[in-house]
Amino acid sequence: MASTFYMKLFYESIDDPKMGRLSDHDWRRCVEFFMLAGELDLDGFLPDPKDMAWRLRTTEKDILKSLESLQKTQSPKESQIITKSDDGYCVTNFKKRQKRISDAERMDAYRERKRKRDTNDTNNKQDCDEVVTSRNADIDIDKDLNKDTNIDEKNTIRAIQRMIETVTGKTPSGFKDIKAMDEMEQAGVIQEDIQAGYKWYTDQGNTFNYYGSIVKPSITAMNKRIQEKQKHKTVADATKDEPEIDYKLMRKQIEEERKARENDNANVP
Repeated sequence: MASTFYMKLFYESIDDPKMGRLSDHDWRRCVEFFMLAGELDLDGFLPDPKDMAWRLRTTEKDILKSLESLQKTQSPKESQIITKSDDGYCVTNFKKRQKRISDAERMDAYRERKRKRDTNDTNNKQDCDEVVTSRNADIDIDKDLNKDTNIDEKNTIRAIQRMIETVTGKTPSGFKDIKAMDEMEQAGVIQEDIQAGYKWYTDQGNTFNYYGSIVKPSITAMNKRIQEKQKHKTVADATKDEPEIDYKLMRKQIEEERKARENDNANVP
């Protein structure tokens, strides 16, 4: 379930009315209760109030007072932050909010955040004097384009992943590997570059564990490949521009010059 050495605290807590209406003291206690629940790793259940009091260097009375505050709600639609049952106190929805997410879910979430940032950057550049009807039409068009672009990006990422897996035999293992795939995809590396980068990295005596370790070597290999291709193209173009030598014409001209010299010598008195 949850990790035993960290827990997730969501950004939305800043705008959550249940959290926002807490006193500074209870807000701190709330976060401390979250951490204690994560450390205990029993689906959100908290240690005994006496144990929490000792751990947080306070009194049991103070702990119970905060637990009571966190069980109150301002609206029937709101869920309690802390729930009390016969088994003890429990952080509501802790198991659901702290569950591990798969690499695929993490990748989809990252790509969606990136797409939204790119879309916002594009929309911010629009002319503020643009008429409303035109702007709405552009937004509809942008949605379709972003949908197509997002599909293309996912296909590209999968192609990059297949190339890396073919060369290294390893599948992506986390967010850093996803970012590494993005860097290589944006740089435009091909499998030949990845192969060269991987070979260089392992030839140095390194053990390959993460995609990020071959990003720079692969991009360097790509630049070398492009430079070499450009050099060969330049040489080929230069050779192509050189005029062809007509050896038959050259021999004919030499023979004519020889006969002319002989005639000149024969006419000399």
